[in-house]
Amino acid sequence: MGIPNPLRSFTLPISVSDNYWGDQNPNADEAQPYYKRAGYTTVRYPLSGLVGNFGDAELTYAHNQKYPDQNTNDTLLNNNIMAWLNGPEPMDPPPPEGANLYASYRACLFAPNYAVPGVPPGARLTLDGTALKPFKNPLTSKRYVSTDCVDIENQLGYTYGPGSFDDLSIDGPPRAAAVKPGFSARKLMVRGIDRALFQGSFLLTAHATVADDGGKTKEYYLGYHAVLSRYSVSNCANCRTHLEVIAHFSLNNMPEHEVLRAIFTVKVHHRGSVLPAGLKTVLKVRG
Repeated sequence: MGIPNPLRSFTLPISVSDNYWGDQNPNADEAQPYYKRAGYTTVRYPLSGLVGNFGDAELTYAHNQKYPDQNTNDTLLNNNIMAWLNGPEPMDPPPPEGANLYASYRACLFAPNYAVPGVPPGARLTLDGTALKPFKNPLTSKRYVSTDCVDIENQLGYTYGPGSFDDLSIDGPPRAAAVKPGFSARKLMVRGIDRALFQGSFLLTAHATVADDGGKTKEYYLGYHAVLSRYSVSNCANCRTHLEVIAHFSLNNMPEHEVLRAIFTVKVHHRGSVLPAGLKTVLKVRG
């Protein structure tokens, strides 16, 4: 008899609870949303697993009744992952090239620099003076610096095996995606969104609407930006240091002359039924 795969589903041997929530009244409809009793079996998308209180358990039961077939659920999960990696469904006008996670990951390999967490703005970074927090050198008990780990094989004692990006050359200067003649090289910047207003992760999609001289309109889908966030960030000190969402969307699928007359909009896809009252967005074309 094979061992059940715990990554697919796991039955809890004991009860678990997230005591982050201040209201632990067992009779409240919104108390202990992450509580799981011993014997609970975990589920994956598209099923819901919020059963910590009566209100959530009722909603979860009604939702899960829509997905009774495990094979169908597995297909939905696989298709959902592939859609995130490959990008949205084809549409007219077509989405911009690179509107998917795989393309974003490839693009980040050519970024000229990155922000370094824990380093004050404007601080000068050096190979032998900037501590690589929180990692400590076991030989000195001091924080590692870059010169301690330049040669991973001889200094750290390990190496890397073949990877899925071995065929991707990162030699030479950073490369920008080529823009077709007559199309825009600019980007739409969206900022000002406070993720503390939302319960959990959410998604931004950007669109541009252009009207011609005859009044006929054309809509462009510019891409999406995923925001990974806790169900509630109010008691998370680390979360509160980075509450503003800033996203950039390429306009390279739009002719430049249409960018000048376009009306840009951003839609927020979240778990709630209405948008938060305090939601504010700032949109600006840059470049």
